[in-house]
Amino acid sequence: MTGRHGRPLPDARRRFGSARRLRAAGLVALVALALVGAACSSSDSGGASGSSGSSTTEAGPTSTTAGGSTASTTEPGSSTTVPGSSTTAGGAAGSTSGTVAEVEPIGGYPVGRVQVDLVDASRDTPANGKAPGSKGRKLPTVAFYPAEGTAPAGGGTPSATAGAPERDGRYPLLVFSHGVTARGIFYAGELAAFASAGYVVVAPDYPLSNRNSPGGPTIADVGNQPADASFLIDTFTDAAGSGPAAAVAAHVDPRHIGAVGHSLGAITSLGLGYSTCCTDDRVAAVASWAGVFLPLRGRPSPKPGITDRPLLLIHGDEDRTVPYGSSVSAFARVESPRWFITLPGQGHTPPFLTPGSSPVARLATTATVDFFDAELKGDDGGIAALTAAVDAAGPDVATLQSAGS
Repeated sequence: MTGRHGRPLPDARRRFGSARRLRAAGLVALVALALVGAACSSSDSGGASGSSGSSTTEAGPTSTTAGGSTASTTEPGSSTTVPGSSTTAGGAAGSTSGTVAEVEPIGGYPVGRVQVDLVDASRDTPANGKAPGSKGRKLPTVAFYPAEGTAPAGGGTPSATAGAPERDGRYPLLVFSHGVTARGIFYAGELAAFASAGYVVVAPDYPLSNRNSPGGPTIADVGNQPADASFLIDTFTDAAGSGPAAAVAAHVDPRHIGAVGHSLGAITSLGLGYSTCCTDDRVAAVASWAGVFLPLRGRPSPKPGITDRPLLLIHGDEDRTVPYGSSVSAFARVESPRWFITLPGQGHTPPFLTPGSSPVARLATTATVDFFDAELKGDDGGIAALTAAVDAAGPDVATLQSAGS
């Protein structure tokens, strides 16, 4: 059986684990994350030193392919510095004529890719272990986008072609945030899938949580990452000027923006959407893969009263890094319409970050596209497609809850 994205839906594979075992698993990691999140309250514009080394490890592959393309890609002439344009938590970033982008299945468009080396000069990077602090926040970012041409026959995610010409039109923007010790490009398969369904996707390497961070990757800088994501929204909704970022921005619909992330990146995305400190009101919907609400910059999350920012939670109930109960709690606390997909028997890294694909990983990706189709493209059938995919998978593979819709 196949879903509307032309992908096989997963066969039933695993059963629920013990709830008691789940509570014990990951408890140390959750406490460590909470303590670090509170510590970030003193890390304002590089004021405090972050601690190196993390109790939360998400080791990604040294190289990841998107349909066979290598992970490390830098196009010439792609260095861009955008000064003084950090977070604004208010209105839309400009207006765009025309209609909302059409709903397309995964594999509907060819995909292009470009590397853009960005610097937010308005904010500094704190010291990290033995690495001193530095001026500005370096955010090397890979952008995936719908490209000109016709997608290969047969469906599935096409290979991303470096420097391919952008497809005409404007598309919703997704900001993807990686987990600690990973990089944006490690999720190339998922990012290319999003782009092939009609989204522009930007994935930074955060200054102190990526694999190559000075002083080693740390979770201590997570309080600064939502503002990094807002800086990317500033950059990729500003089509003025020249260079690769502006070329991509020319094809972004700034009225329709979503945030999605895995683990520490999910914490970042939840902060961008719902935190007391760092909410960016340009973000219309959020997807969290194995995330948790933490107090960011010393302030609690989620912020009360946010009722119009839909949320998709996806979490494995055998996660021993960020406990499954974290998403159970988030589902109970968020006031906006929300959907919660439980993946029985799944852990923290697979199915979200794996060297290859799996049926459960495909379900997570396609469900995320269905969610954003509904919330960013106004697709009346988006949530129905998400629900149908989960139902077809069966309760041993995935279950779905919803509230507030």
